[in-house]
This record gives sequence, structure tokens and C-alpha cells, in this order.
Amino acid sequence: MASQAAIAERHGLALAELGEILERRDPEVGERVRKANHDGGIPSPTRRPLETAAYHAECMASLARIVDAQLTTRPRGRPRKAS
Repeated sequence: MASQAAIAERHGLALAELGEILERRDPEVGERVRKANHDGGIPSPTRRPLETAAYHAECMASLARIVDAQLTTRPRGRPRKAS
């Protein structure tokens, strides 16, 4: 079984990568993620589980917004004539 320190390290690396990817796609994400963690770095899941959960939730919400914006259908063709 993996040690708690190794799991926490992998968790931190994954959150850092997720944050970087989200910031590339949407510049506003960086600000929202920083506010979720009160301008700190990536919190340790073993020492600050609530801050980690808030950081993770904000990353996932930002990811959902990006996916939703890309999957929303846009009207195509000419607009309908007004009667």
C-alpha cells in the first residue's frame, strides 16, 4: 500500500497540473482558483483537507464551465425573418 506522503505528493502534482491547464484555457480561472485558496499555493490534503476540497471544487467547476461552453450548440444559418 502506498504511503500517505506519496499519495499527498501525487495529489498535489495532479492539482497543480489541472490548475495550469485551466489557466491556459480561461485566464479568469486563475483568479477564481487563487480566491478559493486565499492566494496560497496548493494546499496539503493531509494538513488542510477543507482548503484542498475548496481548491479541487473550484477547479472542477471551472472545467465544467469550459466544457459546457464548448458543447453548447450555437445557432447556424441565417436568422429567421421577423413577421
